[in-house]
Amino acid sequence: MADAVGSKTHSSLVTIFAIWNTMLGTSMLTMPWAVAQAGIGASIICFVIVGALCLYTTYRVVDSPRFLQEAPVNPDTMPSYRRLVDPAKRLMEPARKNEDIEFVDVCAKLLGPIGRWVAVIFSAVALLGTTIVFWELMSKFLHNLGLFVYDVASGHHTLLKISNPLECHGNSAPSNITDDYETEPDFRKNTWIFGVLDNRFTWPCVLSLVVFPLVSIRDAGFTQKFTALGTLSAIYLLGFVTYHATEWGVNIEFSNSTSVHYDAPFKTTFVSLTGVLCMSFFVQNCILTLLKLQNNPAKNTRDLCIAFGLVAATYLLIGIPFYLTFPLKKGCISANFVGNFAANDNLATVTRAFLLLQYLSLFPLIASILRDLVLKTVCKSPDSDYLRNCLFNSALIGVCIFITIFVPQIGIILRYCGAMTGMAYVFALPSIVYMVGSRKHGKLGIFGGIFHSVLVVLGVINMLAQFLESYFLEQ
Repeated sequence: MADAVGSKTHSSLVTIFAIWNTMLGTSMLTMPWAVAQAGIGASIICFVIVGALCLYTTYRVVDSPRFLQEAPVNPDTMPSYRRLVDPAKRLMEPARKNEDIEFVDVCAKLLGPIGRWVAVIFSAVALLGTTIVFWELMSKFLHNLGLFVYDVASGHHTLLKISNPLECHGNSAPSNITDDYETEPDFRKNTWIFGVLDNRFTWPCVLSLVVFPLVSIRDAGFTQKFTALGTLSAIYLLGFVTYHATEWGVNIEFSNSTSVHYDAPFKTTFVSLTGVLCMSFFVQNCILTLLKLQNNPAKNTRDLCIAFGLVAATYLLIGIPFYLTFPLKKGCISANFVGNFAANDNLATVTRAFLLLQYLSLFPLIASILRDLVLKTVCKSPDSDYLRNCLFNSALIGVCIFITIFVPQIGIILRYCGAMTGMAYVFALPSIVYMVGSRKHGKLGIFGGIFHSVLVVLGVINMLAQFLESYFLEQ
């Protein structure tokens, strides 16, 4: 079976969509909010710069396994007993086959135990942040779906009404816009059922009853058959945003500061966007795995560029049109833009149900990757017993429930996790590995050393800026 799997290769098209589907995720829902934090002008600049840097460092990760090969040996200085070795093998002796190498192995080989631990810890931070955001989104989707079913069952909502007034959930909340869910209608008041459905403790806890059995299955690979939902959800979200953008029309003003639609094109809070983008373009920890079955490795660079272009286009086509056409104040845009639509909005309800199924299928897979990464690193064992897995799953779900209830801030979680992970995986580790590996082979030039050192510094600055953002807030 292993041989059969190992011999199966993928075309460039499959590889491109695998990378695209892996990178797309919760950032799609956060992109309009992130664009509003930076302004339209700063957003375009940040997309170009951060996207290009992430593409470059990902390329460095793909290229990094070559540094595990020994430096070329001069046959004239080689001991006589080694000259008898096949000349095709003696000039370059690979430590391991490239198809078996992960970036963590490269970090461990070139940077030692510290490099390995840094790679493992920040990869775990990225995965943990993803699971927490998944949990918050799934809880919110269940909350809105519960209210929708309650309204339909009580006869106070008709399925023939496609759209409803928008809600303000961003920095400008509360809004003076009146809608069904900011001022509760009379039929909901003093009803214990609505009190349970609308309680912030209800859905995060109910969700655990569904998810815990899924993450407890030892082989979470069965969820991979649902990965097509990622592509379908991206296409659906593009259609959802396009429909509403066409319906609303352009609602943006750059010169008249008294207009409700006014928003500055450049804001000092652009660091929120750079943090989110680091998470949005984060694929460095698994790119070698995704390219492992490429049937023509010579096309890896081309396929990587195409995949990054598709990801950037998807984010831009969701974030910018929604931002430019949003009819309320731009500060009202939610960190989960679907949250700006009322719970009894029919189109939004379909979107929430679709995304809920997608995240339910992805959560066990992400959780299993995180569990294996942590337990294999800490316990030094390739396999973990059932009790240990259950304890880890319980702790993970407990953390997700706690943060969802008390820190329901998706945008903040994404940008902090993105900035910390970006500092290590996007900027520092690929650059340091390149400099150490090139120096080992005697090919590190002055320009290369300076350029990659600057990348490391940029990663540190981006992370610190997230914690200092309060000083950048515009008055």
